Amino acid sequence: MIMKNKKGQGVMGIPFNIIFSIIIIIFILAAAFIAIRWFFDFGTTSQIGVFLTDFQGQVDNAWNSQSADYNFNSSLPSGVEYICFVNFTAPISGADPIETKIYNDQKFTGIDWNKINFLIYSSTKDFGGLERNQIKHISLPTSNPYCIKVENGKVSIKLSKNFDEPLVSVS
Repeated sequence: MIMKNKKGQGVMGIPFNIIFSIIIIIFILAAAFIAIRWFFDFGTTSQIGVFLTDFQGQVDNAWNSQSADYNFNSSLPSGVEYICFVNFTAPISGADPIETKIYNDQKFTGIDWNKINFLIYSSTKDFGGLERNQIKHISLPTSNPYCIKVENGKVSIKLSKNFDEPLVSVS
């Protein structure tokens, strides 16, 4: 005997409470994946923030000393390809094709470039605005922009200042 109009069953003979439970589980899993991704992105942003703070601290130390000549070595998150020192109010000079591309990619993004002299460049990732920054007390190199390649997440920046120089040179 076939019962018609069974109560408590929805489409395909599955009770409504099981369908509702499956939907809730899917939403919980989606929220968990979103939260995990957010924490990974937060870690990347934090690593860039630490790099910028440490670098500015080393530049300040060199600037406050009578003379300095040392390398600043640090790590950056995966995906960072170059760090660049750039003057967007001056024309491109002595730049290779990669540096010209970086300059042109950033120049027309609608940002006030009078305050920006440092870029962290990645062709694939966005770092929430931290990739554009101002480093104080540095003398920009004659090549505009001047980019240093990041290899395997490691970068080395030479900082130097002579007794008669007011700013720290980067090379």
